[in-house]
Amino acid sequence: MELIILAHPSSKGFARTLAEEYAASAVKEGKDVELIDLYRSSPAEEFLSFESPTEIPEKDGLKVIQKRVTEAGRLIFFFPVWWYDSPAIMKNFFDRVFTDGFAFDWSGKKPKPLLSGKEVIMIATAGAPTAPYNLGILPLKKIWKGRFKICGIKPKFYIFGNRKKTTSVKDKEIIDLISHLAKN
Repeated sequence: MELIILAHPSSKGFARTLAEEYAASAVKEGKDVELIDLYRSSPAEEFLSFESPTEIPEKDGLKVIQKRVTEAGRLIFFFPVWWYDSPAIMKNFFDRVFTDGFAFDWSGKKPKPLLSGKEVIMIATAGAPTAPYNLGILPLKKIWKGRFKICGIKPKFYIFGNRKKTTSVKDKEIIDLISHLAKN
């Protein structure tokens, strides 16, 4: 199963367009695909306020989502880059789902990854040029690589920058690349 996690509030956002294209192309290939839209799907998570992470009440939907992550061989995250990272709702999703005891076990001196073998693809759209992200000048890749490393996952990144200067020809090339990724 392939699990798509989308974090874009706009129905017209390019990250949403790419996620929908990926899902449609994968389904055409006969793949089992599920899309979780963090802005529209149930169960939605509220932003959290707590004294200690151990005091966060567990919602019924959390175990359902963790089961989907466990069942998925490939996780594909789609989001726009805001202030050098994903939208807060994506970080909130990661914090709530990829927890100690599920994604890693930190009962010893160092964490033991529990999700090794999963394929993760991060697909981001950005207003800034792509080069600063690819060169490590802007921290997006480093942040997400660190988050997934503890889980035993090495994510692949596709960052499509210069969205303010895009053309319909460039957008078509990107959409075709996403369709190709979905077929493999």
